[in-house]
Amino acid sequence: MYGLSPSHNVRLCTSLNRTRNLFDHFRNYHHLSIYYANELFNAITNNLDPIQTKIFPSNVKINDLDDKQPCPLHNTSSESGIRCTPCTNTVTEKFLPIHLKTVHRLRLPQIKEIIKTKKYEE
Repeated sequence: MYGLSPSHNVRLCTSLNRTRNLFDHFRNYHHLSIYYANELFNAITNNLDPIQTKIFPSNVKINDLDDKQPCPLHNTSSESGIRCTPCTNTVTEKFLPIHLKTVHRLRLPQIKEIIKTKKYEE
């Protein structure tokens, strides 16, 4: 689709019914660079054929994955009582609280403690 290949390291979503926040979705969820998020947004909103249209060159980095870190619960035992541990996800600092809440079902005081501990360790 649009020249996207496994080397780009971008996971596709199922179709989104609304395009209002599509650009933000590409930036925040898929971590596409501003340029490629805009190119993909324009291709979709202009109904360009995803098979014929190539906007992702095969040899170019299209996302901002460098800022992702392993979840702080990556070494947590599955017997800890925390959902989905050990965790194999990588997350950005910005979305770590959301990840901890939605994936691990942690409460705000637990999330704050994990983030505080993580910053202290850095």
